[in-house]
Amino acid sequence: MSLFYHIRNALAHGRFAFKTDSLERFVFIFEDGTVASDCKKFNLTARGVIRLNSLILAIDTIQKGPGKTVDIKEKILAAGSVQRCGVRGGACPASA
Repeated sequence: MSLFYHIRNALAHGRFAFKTDSLERFVFIFEDGTVASDCKKFNLTARGVIRLNSLILAIDTIQKGPGKTVDIKEKILAAGSVQRCGVRGGACPASA
């Protein structure tokens, strides 16, 4: 979440730009930091370049929330029974 913290600060303090890269894709350029107490020096804490479509995908993923959780034990047991019996679901056919 540190990335979003720095992006938020860059937006809030006007330290960002939208440009196009060498392949004509839009990129978001940002930096974050603090001004020193003497107001003469900027202490940089983050700088980044992110393709705009990557940023949008990250935002969409976060807004959707966590997906369906998977029961790993169940998956492992099911995979083991398929390997032993050759039948999905663990129901081994009766031996002839």
